Amino acid sequence: MKRKSHPVSVYCVNRQIPRETIGSALFTSLNIFSWFFGPITPIVACAFLEGQPQGTFLIRNSSSSDDYALSMMLGGRIRHFKIIRQNRLYILTLLEQSYSFESLEKLVETYSSSSMISTRDGCTSRLLSSPRIQSWLRLGGHVTAGKTAPL
Repeated sequence: MKRKSHPVSVYCVNRQIPRETIGSALFTSLNIFSWFFGPITPIVACAFLEGQPQGTFLIRNSSSSDDYALSMMLGGRIRHFKIIRQNRLYILTLLEQSYSFESLEKLVETYSSSSMISTRDGCTSRLLSSPRIQSWLRLGGHVTAGKTAPL
């Protein structure tokens, strides 16, 4: 009996995501970073981060606009923070205070080395590592994951 084939999108470390999904030039420049996951949903971001240590993070395209989102494991939970792209700046709002950066790379550098991400409930962490993925497949609307390990 012949199996019916289904379209498959592969999300993995080398980010085989269709370029037409987002602006080609910006996609190419961000695609070099292990922390950039492109156009994934918050649910898929949670699947990547589930069970990862505190400080594990990824940046993805926002599901509600042309902006971005920082998704991270913080205080035993997965948190999502909006990053607004405005006038060539990337603006992250934490505890009702906004912080502007020239690039997403500068934002990640800042919160990886000197500054802490903080929440209202008192959780704090630096951005420590992006999730390491062996293989992730999205099949027919269901996400299945291979084993993951911290960097």
